Amino acid sequence: MIKKIFIIILVALTLTGIILFSQKKIDKNALIVGTNAEYYPFTFIEDNEFKGFDIDIAKEVGKRLNKKIHIKDMPFETLIPEITLGNLHFAAAGLTYTDEKAKRVFFTKPYLTDDSLVILTLGNAKNLELKDLIGKKVVVNEGYTADLFVSKFNNLNIIRLNAPSDGFLALQSNHAEAFVTAKSTLSSFIKNKNFEKFQFNEIENSSDHYSLVVSKKYPKMLVEIQKILDEMLTDGTIDKLKSKWNL
Repeated sequence: MIKKIFIIILVALTLTGIILFSQKKIDKNALIVGTNAEYYPFTFIEDNEFKGFDIDIAKEVGKRLNKKIHIKDMPFETLIPEITLGNLHFAAAGLTYTDEKAKRVFFTKPYLTDDSLVILTLGNAKNLELKDLIGKKVVVNEGYTADLFVSKFNNLNIIRLNAPSDGFLALQSNHAEAFVTAKSTLSSFIKNKNFEKFQFNEIENSSDHYSLVVSKKYPKMLVEIQKILDEMLTDGTIDKLKSKWNL
């Protein structure tokens, strides 16, 4: 009997410890921020720490709101559903406005504009256009602006992959003839890869515009975050971050 009581007490203490640990892990007053940490230079993980242009913006928003932020890494395609449910306060992940998404979530005004889309290929094909890719295998990152853009064109064999690194691997392994992505995503690969064997062509009249996305369950927060972004654009903070991340 004493042994059973001891076991019951031990289990209760263990559960209490787990609950207290969980409470310590995430401050109940913290802002829960969603991201997909596979999109350098906007959001990525280095030395077990979230880093990037969008991460710096999210941290600055939290600082100016006098709130801690807790960043949750998740698949890109789950960000909008999680924000819609209110499981995230906002998301910082190179997100671009669409009319369809705006029915479910709030978008701030863009804090970064004119990030052109490019066609990346092996070899030295210059002056390449999307019409030249008809019937060919073209990689995009699922859900990103390049995906939405190329989906408007018929007769492209579109392959949707998760991360920019997957696009490079698809090209290098000859599983695709082209990779369409935002120009900014190429910066780390230009530095770290043998880029001479790649050729990229900018797509005319294409550009990405990035916003923070806020849950419609927190309309007051949209106003507060937009005010802070406006201040950051005016006081030069965003320009400094753009220089930091070579954007």
